[in-house]
Amino acid sequence: MTFRAKALIGLLVIVAVAGASPVFASLDGNRYTNDAHRIELSRPDATWELRERLPIPSVVAGFVVGDGTAAAALMHYVIPANEVLTDATDLARRRNAIAATIACAVTGQPGPFEFERTEFSGTDDRITFDLFFSNRETGRGALENWVQGFIVRDDDDRQHIYAVRCAVTRGTFQSWASQFERIVPTLHYTGAVATPTYTSRPIPIWWWFAGGVVLLVGYGLLRSRRSGADEVRIVRPVARSTAASSPQEDLAPVDFAGSAPDPGEDVPDILRATSGGPSGGYGEEDLTSDRPARRSSTVTPEVAETAAPEVAIGYWTCRCGRKNSEADTFCVRCNTDRS
Repeated sequence: MTFRAKALIGLLVIVAVAGASPVFASLDGNRYTNDAHRIELSRPDATWELRERLPIPSVVAGFVVGDGTAAAALMHYVIPANEVLTDATDLARRRNAIAATIACAVTGQPGPFEFERTEFSGTDDRITFDLFFSNRETGRGALENWVQGFIVRDDDDRQHIYAVRCAVTRGTFQSWASQFERIVPTLHYTGAVATPTYTSRPIPIWWWFAGGVVLLVGYGLLRSRRSGADEVRIVRPVARSTAASSPQEDLAPVDFAGSAPDPGEDVPDILRATSGGPSGGYGEEDLTSDRPARRSSTVTPEVAETAAPEVAIGYWTCRCGRKNSEADTFCVRCNTDRS
């Protein structure tokens, strides 16, 4: 195949593709329609020439008279998700910032702008605005601007700004006002509108991260508590010391074969008392002695405490050092007769 044949085939393909591509924008008489942006706008007459592919990103198209003495630009701007208007209070609080955003988008410059008037009003399906401001552009000098448009929300939950900017050289606005008033009211949105216009901002990603961390920490604490409640605790028995004995071990076993110790031996001498007669308490009889049965008595500490002051002078001292009651004729310790 020759080079000429290949070139012809390539040209036919380009023509076919171009013919199959949909036409998004068109000018029918004085009515301009752009289906891609779902917008329509009319010009006063054919003296206003259509200009497309302008260097300003947000400007879809524009009408220019002569060498650009006056111009009307059609703008479409999508508000970022983190800057959407959430309610009327949010609009009132941010109206100056929204006005500056619209001016930047429609002029393609960051400013500065000298606002003379900023008006906003809202209905169920849109927020309308009317802005008058001055700015300065390189090559054109000082300009006067009238920007009018509206904010709508579409089916994708996005807020769109549509506006027409009418601009002329400063000091000549009044001579063009009648022409501008024939252009601005023709702005029309052809897409679907969702109500209300206000919408909510998406939750920042760092909020999702913080919420995930909180959930993980809470889940970990919950699991640790459950595992602690379900854990079977094994208590190790405490080994008893051989040096310390229990109360039961401190009690000596009863020796029924031998004789029990005399309980009176543990009572101090000053608390002992003996007496005869039926009312006294007597000790055991000495069965191994040939003497008549002798009996001694001990009194309880309580009785001794009350009786001691009265009988303190009625004692005698044995050679072994034992103090015996005056009534005893022998020593209750060594069994020696009183001398």
